[in-house]
Amino acid sequence: MPRYIIHIGPHKTATTYLQRAFRLLQPAFRERGIFYPPEWLGDQGPGHYVLAKKLRSPEAASLAEAFARLNSAGHEAILISAEDLSRLTSEEIRQFKAMIGSSEATIVHYLRRWSDVIVSDWQGGVKRGETMSLAERVSGFMAKPEDPVINPEILLDRFAEHFGIDHTRIVCYDVLMDQKVELLDHFLKTFLGFSEPPELDRGRRNASLNSIDTEILRALNIIGSRKDANFKVIRAAEFVAARATLELGPVEAAMKGDLAPVPIRDRVRVLGQMHNRLLKRYKHAIVEPFIPKQLFPPAGVKKTYVEGHYVFTPGAVECLNAAFAKLRP
Repeated sequence: MPRYIIHIGPHKTATTYLQRAFRLLQPAFRERGIFYPPEWLGDQGPGHYVLAKKLRSPEAASLAEAFARLNSAGHEAILISAEDLSRLTSEEIRQFKAMIGSSEATIVHYLRRWSDVIVSDWQGGVKRGETMSLAERVSGFMAKPEDPVINPEILLDRFAEHFGIDHTRIVCYDVLMDQKVELLDHFLKTFLGFSEPPELDRGRRNASLNSIDTEILRALNIIGSRKDANFKVIRAAEFVAARATLELGPVEAAMKGDLAPVPIRDRVRVLGQMHNRLLKRYKHAIVEPFIPKQLFPPAGVKKTYVEGHYVFTPGAVECLNAAFAKLRP
């Protein structure tokens, strides 16, 4: 029976960067008996999006035959990587484990410090068309700390219930970043047994929008939602491709005068309590490098944020309405 390495992300921990490399490394993987199943690679990214989508749908039972083929194909190891696996319910994880059967499985989870996760999650939401402000997102997390986005204990417990807590491995993302450890090299050595990483074009990790472009995109989608609740949201890729054709000078100037730093800290009491619980329960699962008695060094970020006063600047709202009309004529 093969052993499974199941990389569950979550989002905003360089999963796309790793998955692009996994696709390019398929020939090198095959030489080592490692299989990265191509049948679940969709058109929405280089990971196993299709698998995660099916596991979360009534089609989940149809995957049993595919897993039976995998289990009997003679592979030494099977690598599965999809950040949407982090959104599975306990029942969906149970079905997933049942299809893997008695094969050994390792669940790989990347843990990122709360202050970065909160900002990154908000920016990611805006890129997908969400309109919540950063202040609303932060206050929402503080009011509901059981949200799996900032409380990985919920997700880890779900997988541990069915795969076993001893089969969980946690990578401290921020420790790797702080120590300048290359993410792909670390994954290949730690989980796939590569002593030396193979040569390949690694590309780059996804870039974030700057503060002004983030607010422009958010404002455009607010305009759209007010005009028509069913309008097609404007996503970051579309906005970036069209940006040069949009006359945004007046609103950019207004927003530049409206920039303010927003401090977000890991030492908030509710986050500190969460850190201690998670460390106590999953200390054994943390892979090197790590910092003794910590999941990551508590820190904080100062996110430069566009406050809402710019809308009162003459011409700013008209500029946004004109840009929206170009994108959604």
